[in-house]
Amino acid sequence: VPNGEEGNPSRVEFAPNGTYWVEGEILLLAREWVGLIGNGATFVRTQPGPEMVKGYLSHLRFSHCAHVRVRNLTILGANLLGTYHQPHEGEHGIVFDACDDAVVRDCVILRTFGDAMAVTGSPIVPTVPPSIPSTNVRLEASTPLASRADGIGRHFLSLTHADTVLLRG
Repeated sequence: VPNGEEGNPSRVEFAPNGTYWVEGEILLLAREWVGLIGNGATFVRTQPGPEMVKGYLSHLRFSHCAHVRVRNLTILGANLLGTYHQPHEGEHGIVFDACDDAVVRDCVILRTFGDAMAVTGSPIVPTVPPSIPSTNVRLEASTPLASRADGIGRHFLSLTHADTVLLRG
């Protein structure tokens, strides 16, 4: 996805109510002014990722991004029982690593082994402790059930290195 610019963001629009099998991780690295418009689409993972002690295998990860929007998307993980399983706790729904100005609106996250959404700071080198926080992250819902998470193995939202996070709706 190429970078957009203020007033003219890059947009990825998914097929209305489409289904996409995503067994790995969708990573957007150092992107600016990008919107993912789900149109009711679902990302499905049918198998747990490899067991890990540390690290992540999120469904959708933004790292060092700014001005990103995710709207009207469902993420369906492989955690059929909705229980905690330590070797897969890094399998989050949506992750923001060291991002600024991110909005998730009207998204549904179901059956992840990890958190529905994680907001953290992270350098590009994974062995260095986090030093750059994510800032100005918003989770919004146009109706009470428009944004929700069910059957999550860990937390609805984890904040490990964040500044200014807003939940609305």
